[in-house]
Amino acid sequence: MATFDTYIELLPAEEQSVLTGTYTYGYTKHLGIKGFQKLINRWAKCFLTQEGTDLSDRDYGTAFISLVGSNITTRSDLAELVQIAVEKTNNTLRRYQNANPSDDPTESLDDAALESLNILLDSAEIEVFVRIRNQAGQVLRVSLPPTSTS
Repeated sequence: MATFDTYIELLPAEEQSVLTGTYTYGYTKHLGIKGFQKLINRWAKCFLTQEGTDLSDRDYGTAFISLVGSNITTRSDLAELVQIAVEKTNNTLRRYQNANPSDDPTESLDDAALESLNILLDSAEIEVFVRIRNQAGQVLRVSLPPTSTS
């Protein structure tokens, strides 16, 4: 039986702030989603959640957000830390899938991998591109929002 999740979308850059965050529900009424979009939203939510902030599961999330303002000085160190966050997100979703199996292969993670990492020197931002593949064989390149490192 298919279940639904709540749709989220990236806020326009000019509307993002510490108070409003980077995501919105996008509509005045919540929109239920399923299929590949449900998997992508779950993956992005876990990746962008600071580890230890979910009171019901302190292991949920990654250290990706803590890279903002950090003193990482080399591209290789940054890439390694982002790769660790990608792997942790994959493991978290697989653990969830094992506990809550879905009949819909489009909603189940097969693999996600860091595709590229761009450092925008003029704006002190990083862009992360991840390739997500579900168990139905669909693949999507996901661009995570530019994140300021200063």
